[in-house]
Amino acid sequence: MIALEIFKSQFIHLIQNFKEFFKILFPLALFAVLLTSDFLVNILMHSDKFVIWVILRIVYILFTIRVIINIHRLVILNEAFDYYALNKRLKETLLYTCYGILGFVVTFVVFLPFGAVMLTLYSKTYSFSYPIQFKILFGIFFTLSYIFLILNFPMISTGKKIKFFKMIKLSKGFRLTLLLQVIVFSIIAFVMTFFSGFVFGFTLVLSMHFVTIILNIILTFFNLLIMAWSISCISKTYMLWKKAR
Repeated sequence: MIALEIFKSQFIHLIQNFKEFFKILFPLALFAVLLTSDFLVNILMHSDKFVIWVILRIVYILFTIRVIINIHRLVILNEAFDYYALNKRLKETLLYTCYGILGFVVTFVVFLPFGAVMLTLYSKTYSFSYPIQFKILFGIFFTLSYIFLILNFPMISTGKKIKFFKMIKLSKGFRLTLLLQVIVFSIIAFVMTFFSGFVFGFTLVLSMHFVTIILNIILTFFNLLIMAWSISCISKTYMLWKKAR
């Protein structure tokens, strides 16, 4: 099965190039831990500093996008340099951000009529939260959007010209592979979330604050490694798609 081969090959690639992935991911892990630390949140959530918190969040999102682009270029182009040079890959980062927003907006607009109907049907039962059916339906729409459009993003990352919505047709033959990737990595993410919650709960009960910080860095980095593996799988899928065409 193609999907299994992709999982295997990109896991091996991750291990063999661990040094490069570490250089790409570890700064983001530290930034993520800092941004979610109780100390920083307590300082910045005051009204007079809330704007700074918002700016830091935007920087974090752009930082994450840059990391994703770096991974795509490492896998597809074997480009292991200039990961965080400020004068490099600005165009790719901007395009990735814009097309990412476009993809989300299109997904939301298509979903909106169905979501509105569902909220109307369940509004009397769920007064203060979205019904589970609403969340499941949005997840389905988001997944469909993902498997139809995601192959655009390795192209953007490597400087290729794209026809964004044409990919809906061109992705034929690789959608099942992409769907399996979504399912597998969603399960892994769910397991990691449960495990992380258990670990942090245990350390907080014992008031092991220093240990909690260290574990937070390690688990955040491990989660980013899983993210890198998933992105690497998308890159490999794109390479196979390109070869098939």
